[in-house]
Amino acid sequence: MDARKVEKYQRQWCETVQPKVSEPVLAVGIFNRRGAWGAVGLQYVSQAATLWQWGRTKRRAPGLPDKFLIAVTPTKVHAFGFRPAGTKVKVKDEYAVWDRATLSVSEGEGRVTDRLVIEPAGEPGDGERVRVEIESSKWGGDVNEPVVRLLRDPALREVP
Repeated sequence: MDARKVEKYQRQWCETVQPKVSEPVLAVGIFNRRGAWGAVGLQYVSQAATLWQWGRTKRRAPGLPDKFLIAVTPTKVHAFGFRPAGTKVKVKDEYAVWDRATLSVSEGEGRVTDRLVIEPAGEPGDGERVRVEIESSKWGGDVNEPVVRLLRDPALREVP
């Protein structure tokens, strides 16, 4: 996706989320619970396997819907439900808020999606680990790159 389109979507989504948070929104991205794409593929093979996979995705990102927005502000990371409306989004309920400074983020690369593990600080195993996936950049996931950059480096106060 070219840089102008990424900038356009980021601007639209940030403006849409801004009324829901008290700080300036730096970037917004669309994420899935990890394993969601696998569940979509399994629906053509077996209904039982699909239900099993959806159960796994719920355990990997507890409390979050299948698809959700992550909005990054200078000090917080917010997770919102949403409904697509063409290239725009309609923001729904807020599902989670984390302090940016205390998050640990690790990444992995898959064939179709890239993976992120977001973990609040604390003793290992204390924090609620959230495993998510995003479309990889080779499939148009560039629009999420500003969010990933901000998650990687909590000291950033603007998208580089």
